Amino acid sequence: MSAPSPHDPEEAFAEYLFLCETGSPPDFDAFCEEFEGDRDALRALHHAWAGLSGVLSDGRPDSSGLDALTALRGELEERRRASERYERREELARGGMGVILRVWDRDLARHLAMKVSLSPAERGSEGLVGSGSRQLGRFLAEAKITGQLDHPGIVSVHDLGVDEAGRCYFTMQLVRGLDLREVLRQRSAGDDRWPLERLLGVMQKVCDAVGYAHAKGVIHRDLKPANMMVGRFGEVFVMDWGLARAPGEPEVRDLRLRVDSQRSDEVQVRGSDGSDSPVLTMDGHVVGTPAYLSPEQAQGRVDELGPRSDVYSLGATLYHLLSGTPPYVPPGEELAAQRVLLLALQGPPRPVEDLCPRLAPELAAICARAMARDPLDRYASAEELGADLRAFLEGRTVAAFGGGPLWSLRKWVARNVALSTALAAALILAVSFGTNEALELAQENRALASEGAQARAGESLAIAEREVMDEASAELARNLRAADEVLLEELVRQARDLPPPAADATAHYEAWLRSARSLGGRLDLHRSTREELGLASVEPWELQPLEELIERLEGFTARGGLLAWVESRADLARTVEERTLTGLDARAAWAAAAESVREGGHYGGLELTPQLGLLPLGPDPSSGLEEFALLGSGSLPRRAADGALSVEPTSAVVLVLVPGGSFLMGAQSQDATAANFDPAAEASEAPVHEVELAPYFIAKHELSRAQESALGGSAPPTADEAGLPATELSWLDASALLRRAGLLLPSEARWEAAARAGTSTPWWSGSDATSLTGRAQLDAPAPSSVHSGGANAFGLVQVLGNASEWCEDAPRGYARGAAAPSKGVRVFRGGSYLGTAAD
Repeated sequence: MSAPSPHDPEEAFAEYLFLCETGSPPDFDAFCEEFEGDRDALRALHHAWAGLSGVLSDGRPDSSGLDALTALRGELEERRRASERYERREELARGGMGVILRVWDRDLARHLAMKVSLSPAERGSEGLVGSGSRQLGRFLAEAKITGQLDHPGIVSVHDLGVDEAGRCYFTMQLVRGLDLREVLRQRSAGDDRWPLERLLGVMQKVCDAVGYAHAKGVIHRDLKPANMMVGRFGEVFVMDWGLARAPGEPEVRDLRLRVDSQRSDEVQVRGSDGSDSPVLTMDGHVVGTPAYLSPEQAQGRVDELGPRSDVYSLGATLYHLLSGTPPYVPPGEELAAQRVLLLALQGPPRPVEDLCPRLAPELAAICARAMARDPLDRYASAEELGADLRAFLEGRTVAAFGGGPLWSLRKWVARNVALSTALAAALILAVSFGTNEALELAQENRALASEGAQARAGESLAIAEREVMDEASAELARNLRAADEVLLEELVRQARDLPPPAADATAHYEAWLRSARSLGGRLDLHRSTREELGLASVEPWELQPLEELIERLEGFTARGGLLAWVESRADLARTVEERTLTGLDARAAWAAAAESVREGGHYGGLELTPQLGLLPLGPDPSSGLEEFALLGSGSLPRRAADGALSVEPTSAVVLVLVPGGSFLMGAQSQDATAANFDPAAEASEAPVHEVELAPYFIAKHELSRAQESALGGSAPPTADEAGLPATELSWLDASALLRRAGLLLPSEARWEAAARAGTSTPWWSGSDATSLTGRAQLDAPAPSSVHSGGANAFGLVQVLGNASEWCEDAPRGYARGAAAPSKGVRVFRGGSYLGTAAD
């Protein structure tokens, strides 16, 4: 085998594909070794084509050889024909890697943005240097990474293909608006549409989007105002992920900077054409201004780039937002990019508070922490930076600013004017005597007349004023503790009454969360008060109420606490309609379930209506009945290859659609030849009578402790207890728990019809009690998993034994005219692990 002589790796790779198609594919590594040109570029081109086609792996042809490569060519040709779907309109932007066009999607009648890779001839000397294969690899990496980031603040990628000229393209959502660079320019020019609070809200949304990417392991590596877009209706996007890197992906870029040889101390460094000399990466990417680059990238330590590098760039953008000028650039001046780079290499910029004397100290602290020279001193991720910005905007304590307990108290007062005003009334009475003493002391000191005595008098006055303020703060903290105790009780009560998750319930959840987060934000304040009282050596009984409040707030705000649970339910309320009714997957699942119910033999042609909050799981292979998962009650179970449902201790509640019709309810012990004969039947179970029921849903398993926790009924159980049945629930507790999920307890008739599953014997398993062996948990030292045991003909598990089940009804005799039950008594059925089959 001989490698081609041309220097262009693209021509070499075309030769490699030709050899493969002849039926004798060569070893790719050996092919590269014989190639006299840029071997790394040849391998990069091979990797890029592999990523585009999806039929190659590890840089080598797969075992299908010629068939795989033929499929690759066919797929590319098909994509080329598919490019006719888009009608190109005008150019929107141009860079070194590609051009962005506005296109018309003929299929869906919408405008999109299309990014098209530039050929070497089209790039010319304007943009990236290096081989075309490397640029193709970078282009495809951008499409792949952006396509994997599903967040409202990141432009979604719709399609990837090859156009009629053989150039790769991908289409994206068309974003209309201003980039943050233009927004900041307008603000500097006096445009009052961009107040500080609005811009901080924009930055917080940017941090949310970048924080999402960080959680996925993706770092942007080129964050700056020009890559942040603000839409007309408040939407915010992080743009241009061309330099991003995902975990596990090979590095296809060299981001080390080329520093201009002119290390001049002059303010401007000009190129030969009079323009500013740009800063480029080693592979030719134009950095523009390096004011937003992290020190590690500016110093060439690119192997250290990570989420904290993005945090620095966000901090530098925040610096520009707060001061009106980029870091290192004096207000009102313009510096060449090379000059800015040299300044960035020398040390940090001026503190932002020097340029903005009236800046809130919290914002200065946030900016300083984000722009720390040492990455370990910065926020660990954009999510943490965004959390501090959100705390500032909401008037809560900022983590980066150590203002102390008194500062936290002032922040709370500013957020809670009405409550603090009421508390202040009591405070004024409590400290008025001390205030009068302080004023008398001030007057006495000021009367000392001499210059030396005047200085001592001022010092005494300051001490007296501090003592009064300390006493005022302590009294306000005590009143605040009492108010928070009341608020905590009220929030716990309100959480029990929150409606089931739905779009129209979102406002209820958000209102609750605003109060709950405000309460949780005062936990550190109460802890600080405890520390101060401890240092003052107060009596233990004085600390006890505060200790109890802190303990309850810690549980309230813990990972598995009530606040986290309501947050998860609020997320569900916002998305449940799409996830269970309107989304493509949900509509397909309901259509399949409706057809199965309509055409199957179990439901008599029932027309099934989609149910909010439920997802169809398909029919049980044994019973043939349709089963559904309750969203928000656990992880979604899946069906194995044989159709059986694969459930875990933390799986969601599964509901079975039970057919309607009539059944004989009750039991009798008088006539062995008559229906529902049971020698042990009691008089209250007779007479046997016919009940007509419409189709209904009933749980396939008993409610587990993990499901009880997911529905807000208890703290998260241990792993060993997750699959055990929820016990010790009163009828009222069980009813309230199900009501929060949009469910009800079954009537006694529905329970019995489901438990019998079409049988008329004393137990669904037969007439002999031994038939329950291995099918019901009875006469046992402890309950077993709700998923263990045999299933009846309807696919229901543990309907007998393990834990008794509450029913909706009050108990009543079946005989007409039976006495009414005592108030508050309710029916429970099914027996328990403590009983026997006879029970």
